[in-house]
Amino acid sequence: MLKTLASVVHEHCPDATIEAADGSFTAKHGTMTFTMHQFEMGGRFLPRTRQEEGPNYKGFVLRVRLVNGPAQMGQFGPGEFPGPYYSTLMDEIATADRKGYYLIDFSFGRQLDAQLKQGIFDALRTGRSARD
Repeated sequence: MLKTLASVVHEHCPDATIEAADGSFTAKHGTMTFTMHQFEMGGRFLPRTRQEEGPNYKGFVLRVRLVNGPAQMGQFGPGEFPGPYYSTLMDEIATADRKGYYLIDFSFGRQLDAQLKQGIFDALRTGRSARD
């Protein structure tokens, strides 16, 4: 799956930065630093802020991390979560031996290239169906 993701990113966005090391994979392009307010489960925003790298309106950040042990999302995932500046898809895909899983965090701007976005979604779907 990681090779497929790297191939899709390189094909549709050759200027993207791709890093892979120690069980993690990151690809990104068109990012900037956002000041994000923390919020409570009820939706109330707190005055505390944090700095977070995220995609601009045409950018993306794709992070995949190999985690040992059983998947943790359960009933709360996978899902696409809209944010004030960009949306984030969170997912987990079990490894072939089922002893771990890939934690997926894909943030993308509202005008990300449609073919790139679909290619990443397809690679993730293929990775999931290969494990099921």
